[in-house]
Amino acid sequence: MKDDWPGPDTCGVKLAQFEHMTQQMTQAAPRLEQLADELWQALNGAGVSTAPAMEIKRIAAWAGQAASDLRRRNLLVHDLDRQKLAFTVCRPDGTYLTLPDRYTDQVAYADGRRAAELFRRAASGDASAQSALRGIQPDDITPMFARALIESLGARALVKLPMSLTFRIVGDRDQRHAADTRATLALLGRALALATDPNGKGYVGGEYLNALRTAGRANFPPLSTPPNGTSGYQSLATLIGSSSGTRFSAHFIDVVGNDMIAYDTGLRKSLGQAPLPDLTGEYGLGNALDPSTTKPIPGERKTDFLAPLFEAAAASGKAASQALLTH
Repeated sequence: MKDDWPGPDTCGVKLAQFEHMTQQMTQAAPRLEQLADELWQALNGAGVSTAPAMEIKRIAAWAGQAASDLRRRNLLVHDLDRQKLAFTVCRPDGTYLTLPDRYTDQVAYADGRRAAELFRRAASGDASAQSALRGIQPDDITPMFARALIESLGARALVKLPMSLTFRIVGDRDQRHAADTRATLALLGRALALATDPNGKGYVGGEYLNALRTAGRANFPPLSTPPNGTSGYQSLATLIGSSSGTRFSAHFIDVVGNDMIAYDTGLRKSLGQAPLPDLTGEYGLGNALDPSTTKPIPGERKTDFLAPLFEAAAASGKAASQALLTH
């Protein structure tokens, strides 16, 4: 079997070896600078070309910059390890922490891992976590932030989050609570789109999409069966429809979207032609999740859970729409 570890745009580091390399580079930079100065003086005094000294000086400057970069990365790696935010991989030659290659991506990855805990807490009603999520803007959800967030949550927790978030506003006419829920779902929806794009550097991989299909077909609470309880796909549909204008990849629409349609087809054979609703209809949320809402009014609006998928496919371009039409 082909070993794809650590994957594109990622690296694996051993803490002790990375620390040692950082120390060595930090010590080498000033030594090279001193050597360059001493050599320049000797060559200049002898009346010969000082070019060799200047070349060493150039290397010393590079080493100084590299040492500074390594120190930043080293601090970040230790911080990630201390807070249990980095994924670890056990290999025959030891244990590695897996990280994005670029420092800015590493920072975004760390932020995404931290944000996952905020989403979990907000779903359980933690007001401080919800307040912290208000500080995250859609543009803050970069590909690596998205990957870390979606990976950290896992497929099953991802489909359960919209259920928990929306259930908390059932019968609630407070506009701020509804607005917070809409904003939180929109952030998750954008992260899902970025992390499931195989052409983006935040792609979580095919195994995650398979896990998402499994979670989508699951029913909650466990042991319940449709039309009782809530299916993962009802929740995922709400998430897909929450981030208006977000483009999903044709690959996501093909792999997950077509399985949503197959799931719906199977249900209709056993339950009749009435479609399952998304969470708005499931929980009687009325207009609470509509972006233009200024006053939430609960109601029994029944929206086919596939409607957000079709709208997202249409908004995501010809390839995404074609992915549904060809099945």
